[in-house]
Amino acid sequence: MPDDNSTSQQRSQQLLDRVGRVANLERAVYAEVGRDPDATLQALVVAVIASLAAGLGAGLSDHFWGNLVVGSLGAFLGWLAMTAIVYLLAVRMFDRGVVLGEVFRPMGFAIAPAALLVLQFPPIFGGMIVVAAILWVLATSFLAAHQAMGLSTPRAVAAIVPGWTVWMVLSLGIILSRAFGR
Repeated sequence: MPDDNSTSQQRSQQLLDRVGRVANLERAVYAEVGRDPDATLQALVVAVIASLAAGLGAGLSDHFWGNLVVGSLGAFLGWLAMTAIVYLLAVRMFDRGVVLGEVFRPMGFAIAPAALLVLQFPPIFGGMIVVAAILWVLATSFLAAHQAMGLSTPRAVAAIVPGWTVWMVLSLGIILSRAFGR
């Protein structure tokens, strides 16, 4: 029987492995985490870290504490809203027999590229990093809907675009308003 420290290290390694696979746009990871109830906490950790990174990046650009708090909350609430919209569309509009956890977990991992927003503060490269992060989140979110929920390509796009748009408005709207002088 493994000790608690060994189990904790294995879970940490599994989390890092999964985030790396998401970053590489590996399709199978979304179905894997969607089926794994033990990945629920991992997905939440990824979403919280990505949201804090977005807030930290906003804070480093100006008004540190205000932007850190507002940016982090906006990113996290945007992710929750995106996940809820994708879930409702998958269940109601596309008649998928998925439960919330099967959407929550893949969408939690899909938001991982938003952690790049911690690097948004440099004046010259910050804008490029923001664009890269939001497009990467779009791609990972699409794969999450497509692979974990078994949605066809057009349905995955239809499920993701409204939720992704809400995420952008809630999280990046705050960040971009600060970047362009409020």
